[in-house]
Amino acid sequence: MIVGRHVELAEHHHQSYAVVDEEVTNLTSHEVQFRVSAYGRTGFGPASNPSLPVKIPISETDLATSAGAPLAPGRPTVIAVDGQGVLLEWTPPVADVHSSPPQGYQVEYRVYGSRDWIVANEQLVQENVFTVESLRPNGVYEFRVRGKNQDGLGHPSMSSGGVAIRPAAPQRHVPARKVSESVQPPGQPQMVEVGDDVVKLEWAPSVQNARYIVEYREVGDPEWHTANYDPIVQNGIQVEGLHRNSTYEFCVISIVDNIASQPSETSDIIHLRPTCNTSALRPAPNILEAPEFLEVDGDKITICWLPAQSQLPVMGYDVEFRDLQQDDRWYKVNDQPVFACKMTVGDLIMDHDYQFRVLAHNASGCSQPSPPSDFVHIEPSTNRFSSDTMESPHLGHHDVVKYVEAERFGAVPLLQEEMVRESPPLPERDDSPPPLRRANNNVQWRDPSLKEVIEYLSSADKDKQLNASGYLQHLTYTDNQIKEETREYGGIPKLIALLRSDTPRIQKNACACLKNLSFGKENDANKLAVMEADGVRLIAEVLRTTHDASVKEEAAAALWNLSSADMLKPVILESATEILSQQVIAPVLAVGTSDPTRHFGSTLFKNSTGVLRNVSAASQQARRRLRDIPNLIEALVHFLTHAIQKSQVDSPTVENAVCLLRNLSYRIQEVVDPNYDPAAAHSSSSKNMKHVASPKPEKKKKDKEKKKDKNPKNIVTGPSVLWQPHVVKLYLKLLQDSSNIETLEASAGAIQNLAACQFPPSAEVRAAVRVEKGLPVLVELIRLPEDFVVCAVATALRNLAIDPRNRELIVSGKYALRDFLDKLPEPGSPRRSAISDQTIGAVLGILFEIVRSSAAYTKDVHELKGTDKLRALSRSYPTYSHRVCKYASQVLYVMWQHKELHDGFKRSGLKEADFYSGTARRGDSSTLARPISSQGRERPSMHQLDETLSSGGGYGTMESNNRAGTLRPASATSQTIQRRYDQVPRDGPVYSSVQKPSPRGGGGGGNIDDSWV
Repeated sequence: MIVGRHVELAEHHHQSYAVVDEEVTNLTSHEVQFRVSAYGRTGFGPASNPSLPVKIPISETDLATSAGAPLAPGRPTVIAVDGQGVLLEWTPPVADVHSSPPQGYQVEYRVYGSRDWIVANEQLVQENVFTVESLRPNGVYEFRVRGKNQDGLGHPSMSSGGVAIRPAAPQRHVPARKVSESVQPPGQPQMVEVGDDVVKLEWAPSVQNARYIVEYREVGDPEWHTANYDPIVQNGIQVEGLHRNSTYEFCVISIVDNIASQPSETSDIIHLRPTCNTSALRPAPNILEAPEFLEVDGDKITICWLPAQSQLPVMGYDVEFRDLQQDDRWYKVNDQPVFACKMTVGDLIMDHDYQFRVLAHNASGCSQPSPPSDFVHIEPSTNRFSSDTMESPHLGHHDVVKYVEAERFGAVPLLQEEMVRESPPLPERDDSPPPLRRANNNVQWRDPSLKEVIEYLSSADKDKQLNASGYLQHLTYTDNQIKEETREYGGIPKLIALLRSDTPRIQKNACACLKNLSFGKENDANKLAVMEADGVRLIAEVLRTTHDASVKEEAAAALWNLSSADMLKPVILESATEILSQQVIAPVLAVGTSDPTRHFGSTLFKNSTGVLRNVSAASQQARRRLRDIPNLIEALVHFLTHAIQKSQVDSPTVENAVCLLRNLSYRIQEVVDPNYDPAAAHSSSSKNMKHVASPKPEKKKKDKEKKKDKNPKNIVTGPSVLWQPHVVKLYLKLLQDSSNIETLEASAGAIQNLAACQFPPSAEVRAAVRVEKGLPVLVELIRLPEDFVVCAVATALRNLAIDPRNRELIVSGKYALRDFLDKLPEPGSPRRSAISDQTIGAVLGILFEIVRSSAAYTKDVHELKGTDKLRALSRSYPTYSHRVCKYASQVLYVMWQHKELHDGFKRSGLKEADFYSGTARRGDSSTLARPISSQGRERPSMHQLDETLSSGGGYGTMESNNRAGTLRPASATSQTIQRRYDQVPRDGPVYSSVQKPSPRGGGGGGNIDDSWV
């Protein structure tokens, strides 16, 4: 069932999508595209195809003032934010032959959501950094930059997006002035007026000539923030920019001769709500009478009150309480207005005394609080005051007074039938239990603080453990601040201790909390804390021992999020991979003739494949260990076969399975040669043989047939399944039918890896792709706009082109060759950001195979203007990387080796020196002659290779997805160039590893969000 939809936006020709509202404003790009994805209780479906490009009318203020003005600089990035300003940084515009470089920059800003841009600097900024000051605290702004030269003001950069100006860092713990007890503090600040986001305060003066600093904080925030940097003389202030519908407290510090006093007494708790306008014709409700007790039952109490007197309809009531044994402050009980004149308050503390008061709302504002009720003592008795005890002869005078509501109205049965409205439902996809003990719809429970919740986790009472872990799961669903505080308050070790509980519901809640706490790259510190507390091993133990399917599902989800961190992958490999493989994935082979659809479609199966997908990218040891797990590869192939038969090829589980098989196919020759060295293998094969077609063994074939007859049930098992023709056929079918670009990339990467080695199965794979008519499918995918898919496809074709017959079919007809050359930049044009160096390098690898094999193909390259592109590319450093320039030079060198084409080259105005331009040396073509393997974007950060055919990108798991700004998986890590025990030497083959797209807005970044759940 579809619960809702997400609308996403991206600039035309860019693939980074960001989630937007249904009504989109403040567009900064001149051409955008939209797409939609639906989501339900089980997650997000695939995104729709992009809309046609929508052109946004260009404002006059966004136009350059003349043709020679600079191009737009890079999008400004916010480096730092303080209470009243931001520090911005941006990259200069790309070089343009039609305009001179900018002489300086003009920085502009506007309030987020408004139209007009304001110039922030009076003089041109000479550097690529600038601080915008005098911004409103807690305001939201966006920024852009424009270059300026002698020809005028250039095009504006893209907007930075909304940036919140946070309050200044707390000053309470590091006072700027000396504090002395001799300076008298001012009086307690009193509220004069309160609005939606503003509070007006006054206080009793301290001493003559004193000045004042006001501090504030939200209730529950341990840090104090400064409202005014410069001391004020008057004993009153209006604090603005506060969070709507929040609760604050204030204090004041006296300053005399630059010496500060101790803070004043803290103000009463102030709720931000509209105030009564005394001049209005229809005022706020009158003050209510004190509430009275209707029923006390253990740790909950029912109170009632008389309706408010109001000239306008009463829109609801707020109930507040205080417990003098903790402090004398009043706390709000209900999240939403109460519409009945009665409320049941629960979760009160035994042997404590409570008071209550009530406030009423109408359209004009909120009334003043009612007088407090009498104190009521909470003790472990049941139904001390109820309709069953009213007639009891033992009911004392005090009890009758408490039950005065029944005497006054005689309507107790009606009140008992009335229901208190519940708070809004939890967000979609947050399957955590409701807040503490919310099952009784007639009770309004007091929300505990985060510290209290974490303390409840270590309670001996299992009910409290269950309720606290469920509530913490709800709190940590999307709030990164809560996740950080949970770690700082020691919540992670307590959650891990709950994994040992014998109650499945407690185990489930604990796993779900750990899942939420470890979601996202920004929460890597939480992942490390889980590992240090032995959490990975205990989660794996829960998977092994529990029989509850929901507990297994949450445990696997937690491991998926944890496995996005490189430092945890070895631990998960040792602790959990055998369990997941043998208990979840491998058993699909034992399903028999029954329909396995339900098992394949389960969240547990998806989560388990996600964990193995991440772990398989960790190291050579991880690949070998996973290949050796009995029935794992066979089960994955069986699942893919079933998914293709059911036309379910776009699911996240299919994506996980293909990525896992692609990773296991990396350096597949290791299966038969444990000491396989790609560089040495290529060197020996180059010396001993030239490119030949796929082998056609005759005697061996007959011998095989004889053996097959002797053992007709001889079925291939284990790692050898990876290179079987029926598996290659599955990849080709996915390349034809899938619309999931991650699946497309992984399928092409699997074929790329299988065809990259020098042992006979790689030659058989090259032949199998040709026999299954897979070459046209791959050539067609070269035209896709997604660069990382094109890179994987181009590299796969380059490895397949080692086979001469494949090479002939790939370039038969100039249309395929034209597609390859279209990926190379035009001479003299600015760099196309949509095509990466990795993709260009892969295309140059195909061209190398083409031109060195045939003079006819080389002539076709020349006639399609390929020579001009290669010459320009060979001299394009540093616009393109040194390696790309070297590759282009190598292709040119090989083109000149065809002597029969020299006359044609000379008629085109070219000479021998034109084919030796760039960075390559004569005869230096060894690099392009090597096949290329790939782990795609699954390679962890320590496995980064060459900067041209490899790029950063770890891989993440579960919470909000993150691809291109959706709630899909996102990249988890960046990669660095570092040599490892399983990294090839510089002279060996090049292994590509492509960067995953940024998360939404994330992203991704952020958000890349690096997880899926």
